[in-house]
Amino acid sequence: MESREKEYSYFLYCENEMEAESLQSVANMYFDARAVDEDEDLDESYSDYSDDSADDCTDDYSDCEFDYSASDKTERSKVEEFVKNTCECSQGDQGKPCSSTIHLQDIIDCRNNCFELTSSELDLVILGTIHASLNCDEVSRSGRREQQRQRTRMPFYYHNRRICFKTFLFMHRIHQTRFYSLLKHYKSNGLSLRVHGNNKRLPSTACSADTIERVVKFITNVAEEQALLLPGRVPGFKRIDVKLLPSSLTKHTLWKTYQDACHAVGHVAVGYSKFCDLWKQLCPFVLIMRPATDLCWTCQKNNNHIHRVANLGEAEKAEVVRQQERHLQLAMGERDYYKTCCKKSEALTEHLKDVDFSEKRAPCTFEGQVHYSYDYAQQLHFPSDPCQPGPIFFKTPRKCAIFGVCCESIPRQVNFLIDENVLTGKGANATISYVHYYFERYGLGETCAQIHADNCAAQNKNNIFLWYYLWRVMTGRHHDIEYNFLIAGHTKFSPDWCFGLLKQKTRKTFISSLFDIARAVEESASVNTAELVGLHNGTVRVPTYDWTTYLSQFFKKLPRLKGYHHFRFLKDHPGVVFCKEYWSSAERAFNILQSEGNLPQVEVLPPVINPKGINRERAEYLYKEIREFCRPGTEDLVAPDVNN
Repeated sequence: MESREKEYSYFLYCENEMEAESLQSVANMYFDARAVDEDEDLDESYSDYSDDSADDCTDDYSDCEFDYSASDKTERSKVEEFVKNTCECSQGDQGKPCSSTIHLQDIIDCRNNCFELTSSELDLVILGTIHASLNCDEVSRSGRREQQRQRTRMPFYYHNRRICFKTFLFMHRIHQTRFYSLLKHYKSNGLSLRVHGNNKRLPSTACSADTIERVVKFITNVAEEQALLLPGRVPGFKRIDVKLLPSSLTKHTLWKTYQDACHAVGHVAVGYSKFCDLWKQLCPFVLIMRPATDLCWTCQKNNNHIHRVANLGEAEKAEVVRQQERHLQLAMGERDYYKTCCKKSEALTEHLKDVDFSEKRAPCTFEGQVHYSYDYAQQLHFPSDPCQPGPIFFKTPRKCAIFGVCCESIPRQVNFLIDENVLTGKGANATISYVHYYFERYGLGETCAQIHADNCAAQNKNNIFLWYYLWRVMTGRHHDIEYNFLIAGHTKFSPDWCFGLLKQKTRKTFISSLFDIARAVEESASVNTAELVGLHNGTVRVPTYDWTTYLSQFFKKLPRLKGYHHFRFLKDHPGVVFCKEYWSSAERAFNILQSEGNLPQVEVLPPVINPKGINRERAEYLYKEIREFCRPGTEDLVAPDVNN
């Protein structure tokens, strides 16, 4: 009884008493009825056992009536109908049909046994019968006369009873066509299992090896002529050896070209579906680029130039190809150098296992080299719903910019979430302030830092950043800093990997505030950490400094800054920047100090830039158009009433 109460105890948690009573009645009807039935069954079984014991188990089950399933009734009715109509032969006792001399249950058992056999096993049973019963003598002898037999003589038996051919087929559940096929096989191959004629043989519709080879050659030749070859990972594609065909091409267009070429030379052409299957199976590295694929502009111009000079002389073609090869070699070299830096940084993983990364570490307390990378991600809008309401598609919700700094040694990426209320732009002042905050709060306190950034001049590749890193080594915050840039158009690196994990999470999460974004960042992957630059009301947590004005009084601009990709700053050479055009180029030194007597002080920081915040017009827009899409409880954070 106690177990029954546990089974339906959840029915009792209802707010409405009437509902509780109705559910209680239903539960009682169901469970009590079941309990009564179980008790009755137990009583009946016990009484039956007592009766059997009293009668010394003399009763048998011959008088019991069983209920047959639908399939059993169908099978039994077939046998009963066959016995009733008989086989119409005279091979039984006293000239009766042989089917009438066999017990009904024996026929059913024989058919059921044959039904349980596999096709091959049943073939062996029939072949065994043929082997035992077949008269292989093809000549009939009658007195003095001999003649060729027209029909093979074969008697059939069941438990030493002679049966006819019709009864034999019925009892073994086979058709006469199958029997004659087995008989023909026995005469040709003897007592052996039949093998399907298509076994170990390609079907007639299969392609030959030459046909498949021609398809692969066609696809690879098209890729050699028209595909883009890019070093490193291509955005949107997992393979690193991918060859991208122009988005104007389609597989159907290429198949038509292949088909016309085959017909012109008299070769067999495969169908469109087979063409696509062979492409996917044998040439998965050849893909058609998506229309929005972000590719290197230099690569695209070089490839377009190659296509245009197809009908010119060999000298012009060779020069264009060499130009593209030089660009690809430079991009590949910079990519390999970036991978080498990351690999060296990963060697510190064992050393950093016991380090508490939540604690702030003083500069130059760790004798080692650590690699960092940073970049901006595409901004997020909130509130955002995975099941996007239709009206919000045409509106502009509140914006949140994202700046990520990744340390490959841990690995960990700190994502700065910048609400538009505390945004001071994406220029040098804001970017340097986030990097400075990262080194002060999350840095490992290393003496030597290797840094990679993309090639965006307004954010990363500018004189203010060079001045900042000079300021760090001159004030003792680092002993050695190496600042590197990837080739423009080939700048996919670790921050993009972390941003991808972040976007996968936020794309399917209902976000209604900055705190929801921070929670999604933390839950997206173990490598992602969130850092709020400010709150909804404009409270600043990560200040932005005026580095441009402050550092310009100590340093001057570097000539031909955009032509260099590698910069190095040393503590022993204050004010000197060591520059290299590419990783394999010769290094040059430039002194960009304004005056040797005017040096920055260690403890002095630039003045703070206060964000302008959201203007009244934008605040009214958020209140009128966006507030209704917020989750209850977050409306006053995202879209407050400007009149209050």
